[in-house]
Amino acid sequence: MKALSVFFISVVIGIIAIVSYTLLSPRQVLEKDTSKDTVTQSQAFDLAEAPKETLRAQITSLEGDVKWQSRVATEPAELKEPRKLQQGEEILTEEDATVELSFTDLDLSLSPE
Repeated sequence: MKALSVFFISVVIGIIAIVSYTLLSPRQVLEKDTSKDTVTQSQAFDLAEAPKETLRAQITSLEGDVKWQSRVATEPAELKEPRKLQQGEEILTEEDATVELSFTDLDLSLSPE
């Protein structure tokens, strides 16, 4: 019985010590450093026109059955002459087709295997 009462007294003293420490210790307030925050304007999303920062290319030549699907189209259309491309558009080639694309730092030729 004596051991049990010593245990309970130790638990009570421990609880009092923890509560006292949390109430009496100085609190640190974390403040957000707003000096590095920058305000950016939100850019309106336009499905028809890709943002200025996106990847763009120019079709320099095409041969055979080539189809192009714009960012807003539901089905591809037949492509007869070279045009500019923007990110999100698709180029589809049939077995007899070849397309050459020119990016800012890269020229690329696409054709079926």
